Amino acid sequence: MLAVSDHSDASDDGAIAVKQQQHRRRIRDTEESDDDMPARQPTKRCPKYTHKSQDSLMAKRIRKPAIRVPWTDEELNLLRKIFANFLRSGSLPGFALITAAQKRYPVLLKRTPAQIKSRFHQLQKCNKLSPVKDL
Repeated sequence: MLAVSDHSDASDDGAIAVKQQQHRRRIRDTEESDDDMPARQPTKRCPKYTHKSQDSLMAKRIRKPAIRVPWTDEELNLLRKIFANFLRSGSLPGFALITAAQKRYPVLLKRTPAQIKSRFHQLQKCNKLSPVKDL
């Protein structure tokens, strides 16, 4: 019985040695192939990227100023009429309700829901929401 276990240990050692040799070959082969690869150039998003002038990069990102479109009396009156219950409660309408109002009143389609909500909030803060005028 003792002889069998000695034999299995010897074959395990041989198999491990073969696997180690194969692993060393693979490592050596990949190291040799890495030398053939060209060095990777840093990209603009890479933190190591350096540019001669940071000002020239910032100059490309300048936006044009937004064109301000004044609110008409018709739009403001619609806001007062549609969202009268929010006037009384002091809360703001949700985007789903604003989108539904835009579908019902095409005059409001010129504005985004965020613009409408922002304008309504501004009017609430300044107490400029007088009673609804007849259209």
